[in-house]
Amino acid sequence: DQDGVDHLDMEELKSAMVQNKCILGKNIDIVGFDACLMGTIEVGYQLRNTCDVIISSENIVPGSGWPYQTILTDLIGNTDIEVTAFASNIVNKYIILYTENILYPVEDATLSAFFVDDIATQIEPAVDKFAQKLISALPQWREEILEARDQAEKYGRTEYAYRDIYDFAIITYLKISDTDVRTAALDVMNAITNCCINEDHLPDVPESHGISIYWPSSSGIENSYEDTDFAYDTNWDYLLQVSEA
Repeated sequence: DQDGVDHLDMEELKSAMVQNKCILGKNIDIVGFDACLMGTIEVGYQLRNTCDVIISSENIVPGSGWPYQTILTDLIGNTDIEVTAFASNIVNKYIILYTENILYPVEDATLSAFFVDDIATQIEPAVDKFAQKLISALPQWREEILEARDQAEKYGRTEYAYRDIYDFAIITYLKISDTDVRTAALDVMNAITNCCINEDHLPDVPESHGISIYWPSSSGIENSYEDTDFAYDTNWDYLLQVSEA
């Protein structure tokens, strides 16, 4: 806000995290994003090998942000708490804050905690395989695939460029009878379930499952997307390109 609207891009985020690990000699236990729309597979994958747990929101984060006082008070009272328990507690406290916020009601808050290495070793390969099967199915099932994208839970306020991966996989499974696509969709759902420490959301985003993916429908793919490790290492960016061809 004070430096020409400068921000960390994905490459800078990875560079900073790698430097942190070099200095500390180990992974950071938890990286939490008190910022909007950071609960994506692209962000989680970018952090692999540098932290153990990511906590982030698929949707917009309300202006009040995280309830740091209650989160850190609990930590002070139990400094021996396990990392996964602390991460899960953060999710719970966040959702409680906005459930009980009478003055500024929020109905679309989301937050989740995931194991970062599991995003890289389980969710990423499952989504990559899913993308490959969808690419192969496009000649026959293009309309249904794009309908599934448009019907999946989406996040943001204007462009809605992010979709809940799990929900997209469910809708795809129901719309398409192709066995390979359906098997790949199930693998994505199972991987997300296995890797999630805790996830919660409020009623306006009922089909949230904790992790989203970039897939804009109203405009082209941003050039910077190609700079993410996830785009470089998977077929997802190619799916985005050919699905609109």
